[in-house]
Amino acid sequence: MKKITIAGAGPSGLCAAISLARAGLQVQVQEKEKNAGTRWVGSFQCLENTSCDEDFLEMLERIGIKKDFYCKPLYGVEVIDGKGASHPFSSARPLWYLIRRGNEKGMLDYSLKKQAIKTGVKLKFGTQAKDANILATGPSFAEGIAREMVFETNAKDQFLLLLDNTIAPKGYAYLLIADKTATLCVAIMKDFSGINKYFELARSKLAQISPFNVKNPKYKTNFVSFHIPSSAKRDSSLYVGEAAGFQDFVFGFGLRYAFLSGYLAAKSIIDGSDYDSLWKKEFASRLELGILNRALYEFGGDSAFANLISQAEKEKDFGKFLHSLSKPTLAKGFLTPFAKHLLGRNNSCNHAANCAWRPKKR
Repeated sequence: MKKITIAGAGPSGLCAAISLARAGLQVQVQEKEKNAGTRWVGSFQCLENTSCDEDFLEMLERIGIKKDFYCKPLYGVEVIDGKGASHPFSSARPLWYLIRRGNEKGMLDYSLKKQAIKTGVKLKFGTQAKDANILATGPSFAEGIAREMVFETNAKDQFLLLLDNTIAPKGYAYLLIADKTATLCVAIMKDFSGINKYFELARSKLAQISPFNVKNPKYKTNFVSFHIPSSAKRDSSLYVGEAAGFQDFVFGFGLRYAFLSGYLAAKSIIDGSDYDSLWKKEFASRLELGILNRALYEFGGDSAFANLISQAEKEKDFGKFLHSLSKPTLAKGFLTPFAKHLLGRNNSCNHAANCAWRPKKR
């Protein structure tokens, strides 16, 4: 029986492990932390559901992952702009699915760990794999940083998204409340040393908009990195999830890419198909569009944001509007190289040597 080693017990690594074990392979997952989900403290996260036609829950069923964790559809969001104006949006189809991250029952990481064990995967915590077939080790450096507070509250269920460059430089802040639990988070793409200051600014602003009480708060700071690799293979290893740089460039929605890349890496091992061809066919075009959307978000200024809001309000259904942003067109393809230039990615980067940001050697 072929033995497969996976480094990292996050969603991408465990998804790959589950698929491989179901195919009859012997799988061991090695994780340097003491448990799965230790990066999180019960935090709310959103499973993005507008970038493609396939519903996220349908995708989970397709790749063989059971939805036995907390998962609540979100049909609306209230966007607050830099001037404090409120813009409520809604959709007939879920915009996101709300899940919780951590190692307690009902949370995504706990569920995936249990599913992996049930399929026969061997989990080894507190160790690092030196030679792994699949690398699912998460981000290795910070291009964005987020600080969050998870707490209990009696406030009403709501989703507030704050887009204000003075509070979240080139990023965003949000307040998510559901079933008496809440996550308040600020994510920034510059001035990382000021993260605590920006967190307090975001907390104050969101409390002014919609007051909430706080009980039993837990705090956590995490970072993200994102890029589009020219190849997600290096030596004999396949890179998945954030280890490969698979992350939405605008808001950091990476769980769809985590699940899919883990599943596709497993598929390539099972049937001998080319991993790079699989992930590029599945979602490379959406990653490319993320570069353009990030450039527009960072450099468009208040006028570009106002225009975006105006377009969204004309569409009526916010889900359809967000879906249109993820559809490739000739014009978007033409503008993407300029977006890379604006983001300062043409000449150098901090990524691995096979990153697509690096110019090709002639």
